[in-house]
Amino acid sequence: MATDISALFGALADDRRRAILDLLRGGTLTVNRIAEEFSVSRPAISRHLRVLREAGLVREEKRGRERFYELDPTAVGEAVEHLKPYLARAPRKRKPSQPKRKPSQRPKKPTTAKTVPKRSEGPDGGWRCW
Repeated sequence: MATDISALFGALADDRRRAILDLLRGGTLTVNRIAEEFSVSRPAISRHLRVLREAGLVREEKRGRERFYELDPTAVGEAVEHLKPYLARAPRKRKPSQPKRKPSQRPKKPTTAKTVPKRSEGPDGGWRCW
């Protein structure tokens, strides 16, 4: 059965529903046990569980008067498969581009404000600047 991706991502968009999924990672729980973890009414939790069930994220099993919920990893796997093409095309971080130079070129040394000119001894024994 193919999962409705919009319903799946819609179900995952709510913080409380993701918290319910986190609880169910520990194993199967009853509606009452799940509701104990939240400060909202049991009917509100039942509505969240219905959204999760319709999205294919949880399975419900009725045993006597109790309803037990557990994770259904199939829908999550389908969501991952749906996202894989986007991950493959994600741009990779690049290093800042550096100017290209030929291997034989050396970077120029920085010049300072005080540059001393070359001197050589002139024919009359004095110093000359070139």
